[in-house]
Amino acid sequence: MLGKPSKKSVKRVLAILIGLAVSGLAVEGGARLAFAPPEYINGMPLDPELGFRCPANREQRWVDEEGVHTFKLNSLGFRGKELPAPDEEAPAGTLRCLFLGDSFMMGHGVPEEELMPGSTESALAGLGVPAECYNAGVRGYGQYQELLLLRRHGADVRPDVVVLQMFTGNDFVDNTLELTGHTRFQGNYVRPFLVPDEAGRYSERYVHPVRSLLRRHLRSFALLEYGLLTRDGTRAILVKGPEATQLPAVERVRRGLLPQERLAVLRAPAPGSPWETGWERTEELVRRIRDEVEDLGARLIVIVLPHSYQVQIDSRFLMTELLLLSNGGESLHSLLDWNYPETRLRDFFRREGIEYLLALDPLREELARTTRSVYQHNAHLNGRGQRVAGRLVARAIAGQVDDADPAKRAPEGRPVDAIPQRASERGWIDLAREPSPELFDRAWLQWTPSRGDQPAGWVMPEKAMIAWPAREEPFVLRGWLPEHAPFPCSFRVRAAATTVGAAMVTDPGFFDIPVQLKLDPAEPLPIASVPLVVEGKKSFPFGSSDCAMILCGVGDPSAEDRSR
Repeated sequence: MLGKPSKKSVKRVLAILIGLAVSGLAVEGGARLAFAPPEYINGMPLDPELGFRCPANREQRWVDEEGVHTFKLNSLGFRGKELPAPDEEAPAGTLRCLFLGDSFMMGHGVPEEELMPGSTESALAGLGVPAECYNAGVRGYGQYQELLLLRRHGADVRPDVVVLQMFTGNDFVDNTLELTGHTRFQGNYVRPFLVPDEAGRYSERYVHPVRSLLRRHLRSFALLEYGLLTRDGTRAILVKGPEATQLPAVERVRRGLLPQERLAVLRAPAPGSPWETGWERTEELVRRIRDEVEDLGARLIVIVLPHSYQVQIDSRFLMTELLLLSNGGESLHSLLDWNYPETRLRDFFRREGIEYLLALDPLREELARTTRSVYQHNAHLNGRGQRVAGRLVARAIAGQVDDADPAKRAPEGRPVDAIPQRASERGWIDLAREPSPELFDRAWLQWTPSRGDQPAGWVMPEKAMIAWPAREEPFVLRGWLPEHAPFPCSFRVRAAATTVGAAMVTDPGFFDIPVQLKLDPAEPLPIASVPLVVEGKKSFPFGSSDCAMILCGVGDPSAEDRSR
């Protein structure tokens, strides 16, 4: 038999335990004093309740195809003015509106006054409705995090109207633990989820429950975990999703899968599938947001923003379409229902008595009317698209949207082909004045404004793609090279395996690459535009990147004067 432990041994064990506790507290205290919360999601610090949040009081100069402006985050990490203090009353007769949403609401690359809250406030003023519009959008958030954010700030803000922005492109993944790993965005590994048990009772859950508990309460553990996640080769072990998600797009298509997993939201899900679960979770979260908005005595308006593929055929769409067709797949038009999310959400909103706006058809109409993209190069709404959404919200608040409005009807159209319209309307496109992001694939580094002798245009690495209408009229790509470029510089333009344009440049300044497409009438193209691969043999330093040229214009040079 084991004897009774002596008092001396008990004291020794207690001393060890106390020493370990003191050491642990010292380590944790030191970690909290010396280090800020780690930024798991690209510059977004850990938040114990929300998973991650935007940093506070950040300001940077932002330059992209929308122009140059200041991107500023307030003391809570939101765009725009500070949220009102708990005891701060709105001026008499002034509506107070709180906007919740994700990166579309946060609006990288869009000035504050053009974002949905700012453009709604301006549009309401034009309708004679004074309003204060506050932006609480956070990049990467799903509806559960937006619900938690409403609980954190709603009672203090005391809004008259809450505007909830939804995005068909990723909200269903962001809301659904079972869809973790089905896309490449890693926010699901640190965000909280609302998940039902077998009895249908909902509770908060995390992908890694134990790690999440330690991460949220121990800064030292969070720093250790983050350090491991950022080491080469370790992320795949600690953050792992379904095998098919890790496959290259070409291999996915050859296996009969969609080239991008998140496009599955654009068709009816199979019963019992993770995507059907995503729909059910999203609907439940919107119900809960509605109930809590009503508890605040406020009015809820939900505005649904579409994936860019639903609105416009651009270079991204074109590349995906050609990937499918060249690897034995079907056209996107055959694989996807462009209006499925809006149609299903419309039916849900009507059943639940939730006020809603569908931005899909108004954005298509804006593109068709102006022949100018409503999206940035990063596939988020640009200032034009944000203003369309803001005007919709303002009209809804003012009671000017009825059931016959395009924002209330079930959409029936298809994406607008932005590429032929763009080229036909303009003839010559001066990329300094009209950056035309719909023509350029993701390989282009950035749009840059003019600086000194350097003109404005798109910065090209050694290889990138531009989309152009499939027709035989000759056109040119107008580039520019600085004095420190490694002359002579050669450029080639290919359509599939055929060279359709070339130039050898020996001097700095502007130059043209003549392009002539040769189409075979016996083999009509399945789509109205072609991707042209532009290649440069040498590069030169441009900021933090290497650049082969700056592309300043495209089209028919004889139309250049008419375009001014």
